[in-house]
Amino acid sequence: MALTNPPSRDEKANWSVKINLPHKNLKELQEKKLRRHKAISTCKNELSLAKWYSKFIILSFRACGACIINVHQGKTYRFRVHNVGISTSLNFRIEGHNLLLVETEGRYTSQQNFTSFDIHVGQSYSFLVTMDQNATKDYYIVASARFVNESVWQRVTGVGVLHYSNSKGPVTGPLPCKIQQQVELGRTPKGLFHYGSINVTETYVIRSLPPFRINGKRLATLNGISFVNPDTQIRLADLHHVKGAYKLDFPSKPHDTTPKMDRSIINATYRGFVEVIFQNNDTKIQSFHMDGYAFYVVGMDFGLWTESSRSSYNKWDAISRSTTEVYPGGWTAVLISLDNVGVWNLRVENLDRWYLGRETYMRIVNPEENGKTELPPPDNVLYCGALKSLQKYVMYPKPILYQNLSASLPTTNGRRSCFAENDSVLQQWHCTVVTPTCF
Repeated sequence: MALTNPPSRDEKANWSVKINLPHKNLKELQEKKLRRHKAISTCKNELSLAKWYSKFIILSFRACGACIINVHQGKTYRFRVHNVGISTSLNFRIEGHNLLLVETEGRYTSQQNFTSFDIHVGQSYSFLVTMDQNATKDYYIVASARFVNESVWQRVTGVGVLHYSNSKGPVTGPLPCKIQQQVELGRTPKGLFHYGSINVTETYVIRSLPPFRINGKRLATLNGISFVNPDTQIRLADLHHVKGAYKLDFPSKPHDTTPKMDRSIINATYRGFVEVIFQNNDTKIQSFHMDGYAFYVVGMDFGLWTESSRSSYNKWDAISRSTTEVYPGGWTAVLISLDNVGVWNLRVENLDRWYLGRETYMRIVNPEENGKTELPPPDNVLYCGALKSLQKYVMYPKPILYQNLSASLPTTNGRRSCFAENDSVLQQWHCTVVTPTCF
């Protein structure tokens, strides 16, 4: 696809911007904080994130000195912006400049100009930005929290500076304002894939509610089930015929039953074409992500989804992506072509809900005996639960072992510490000692 007024081939014309609002202490995400229904604290004003990582930029707080992006007047630059946060949607904008949307999560979009853009947890977008303003001053680059208490979050707005090479002064005045809430579906160039003419084989309506207590624990659910990780990995349990590791009874639609903790997953059909509706009855905006797949985001609205909602679907040029937002009190519909064999995680990206059990898996198995569409487990696969006896301890690179020391080495959690020397660098591993030689 040809881009209008493309950026220079010089890598300095391409910037990757990481935006997030970090928290004082990630340990607050542990069970004690979340189970007691306490909000995750925002960071303090004095914490600075103005650091450079090669071509990656992280926006800092205004009070701490912002990072500076140097540009030349008249040129066009690509900004690839990622929300690498854990719970908060962010609005990205560059003072006085239009953002020409051209890509999201590796897929081209129909080009459209924005003055600001909401980027939800786990999402990424590319914008072309032309330096078409006068150089009387520098310009703010801003990332601020969305759908939150503005008075609380205003002090942790991320700020950068766009500096023209011929600029005559620093940034001045207030930060640029963000626009009103946008509920729009991204679109692709016409005719990439005729998904609208494919018959849907299965429909799943997946509802999320505010967290509540199950067996005394504060948990989050999908269709009334808070997921519990199995002791034995799901796909390995299949390969080794382990019974009871998980259940294939995830409900295809929500029921008014007592919420529970369980290991229920979706039993999907290989080469099926499924419709998944994420119904967000929680109080927060959420990002839903599916591993191993990209899906077509065909519908989005407020209220409850019904079968008549399909009349509003975009069946021609919906965007294909792996993470989509679902607004509180609303729904988002996606279509997925199940051509990738495996067991794939379907989860909310907002960590304060994911941690509490808002996830499940979609199991997709090729029933054809001779149809090999899945790679075998790697040599370094980790075996747990019912398969822990199969665990191998392999160390790379192969070390020179001190065989005569193994019997006298101290133990850690029942395992001896094995030492090896390789290229004059002392290395340490924890491994099972079966004989005086570790392996």
